[in-house]
Amino acid sequence: MNRDVSCSSCDNPASWAVTLPYDDEETAGHLSAYCNRCRHADSNIAASIPLELVDEDVFVGLYAGGFTRSDPGIATAVLFGEEMPTVAERARRALPLH
Repeated sequence: MNRDVSCSSCDNPASWAVTLPYDDEETAGHLSAYCNRCRHADSNIAASIPLELVDEDVFVGLYAGGFTRSDPGIATAVLFGEEMPTVAERARRALPLH
């Protein structure tokens, strides 16, 4: 699995998976990759996990737990450095029904 991913905010090497709420009422947020500097500078982060700990099961768990509603196909590219259609489909199936 390629881990050469860039910070979604500044393009430096990323080391955190973070969720950023879509608005003040939401718990599920936008899934991004952040470097240490951007993670500490952004006070809107709802959840953060060291990127080295995010494997396919943790990724799917973020969707199953309602922590994100980001497009799973795009999110795999953001967090893993490549699109992973099988993992994205698992995440789609894990999304809670509203």
